[in-house]
This record gives sequence, C-alpha cells and structure tokens, in this order.
Amino acid sequence: MILTFFLLSLLVLFLDQWTDGWSTMHLFCVYRSSLKDPLFYIRLFGHVLGHAGWEHFLNNMLLLLVVGPPMEEKYGSKPLLCGMVFTALVTGVLQCVLFPRTGLLGASGIVFMLIMLSSLAGFSGHHAAGCSAVLWSAGVRYHFCA
Repeated sequence: MILTFFLLSLLVLFLDQWTDGWSTMHLFCVYRSSLKDPLFYIRLFGHVLGHAGWEHFLNNMLLLLVVGPPMEEKYGSKPLLCGMVFTALVTGVLQCVLFPRTGLLGASGIVFMLIMLSSLAGFSGHHAAGCSAVLWSAGVRYHFCA
C-alpha cells in the first residue's frame, strides 16, 4: 500500500510536469468549488497525491517511506488504506469549509496520520481508542493551523 501510494504520487508529479501544472490544479489540489462539478470529488480524495514540486514530494515521501512500511506490516494494507482515505476526506472537507480561498495538496496529512499511528503502536485496549481520538483531533488542528 505504502509503495503503491509513493508510485502513484510520483506518477502524478510527472503528470504535473507533462501538463505544465494543469493536472495538479484541476485533479490533485482540493479547493472550494461547486458540488455539481464531478472533478470536485476526485480532488477531495486525490489531493493527497499531488505535490507542489520535487522538494515538497521528496520531503513527504521520505517520512512516508520511513514510517509507513512498519505501520502497514503491523496493521495491514486494508486498515491503512481506510485510514488514508478517511484522512484525505477529512482534510479535504475541512480545507473547503475553513479555508475557502486557498487550495490544499500533498501527503502531509497522511504522513502525520502515520506518525500518530506509530506513536500508538505500543498501546492496547481501551487506552488506544481514547488516545487515538485525542491524537487524531490534535493532528487535524496541527495540519490546518501550521
């Protein structure tokens, strides 16, 4: 899952260069637009694959490739995919609601989710559920206030 995400993000970055930025702006950057626009729903989830350039891509992917594989090994691909999709949806919706005049792209939210997940790897039982709720809300606040 993590390697696939990396390769898809790399493909999107190449596509950005080939289309002179059109694909990233129209498909992989979420911003407030009409709910009747079918591309809005692609952007709502696809913004995590888009990056502003090589530096942005490499910084996100470095952390993703360090933290992601152990989390995928521990929790499995399907739960990790669900977490990534949920993170993309929540960050996309919050971006549109809270910051209507700006766009959001990149895997920073996914990376932060993986970092928080790795910090919970040693917890068990009901403590993990409470900690994950607190850390998830802190992660959302961090992602949008930084």
